[in-house]
Amino acid sequence: MEGESRGYQWTPDMFRQIENDSIFAQGILLDDALGYPIQQTGNVVRWCAVKGDVEDWSIYYQPPYLGQLAWSFEEVKQNGDKLHHPVWIGKLVPCDNKMRGLYRQWTRH
Repeated sequence: MEGESRGYQWTPDMFRQIENDSIFAQGILLDDALGYPIQQTGNVVRWCAVKGDVEDWSIYYQPPYLGQLAWSFEEVKQNGDKLHHPVWIGKLVPCDNKMRGLYRQWTRH
């Protein structure tokens, strides 16, 4: 239910090859104590990692209270809540420290 396979790590060089405003990683997560306890609804929700218009990126997820898999990945990209938890960011999109430094912390794209 997490992100990319364990042996794979995103780097800034790989990231630069991606078109702006594109989803470059996506998946589902479980909103509970065994997964990612955002609201602890027990719902499975979609998430996606999006490259911004400048050299930055963010992870967005469907608000869990909306229900199981309520939004498409494109809807999550456009309207989702931003993930701020640094450990969860690293689990969903494994990356090196330079790539992690490109994560947009506080604003929407």
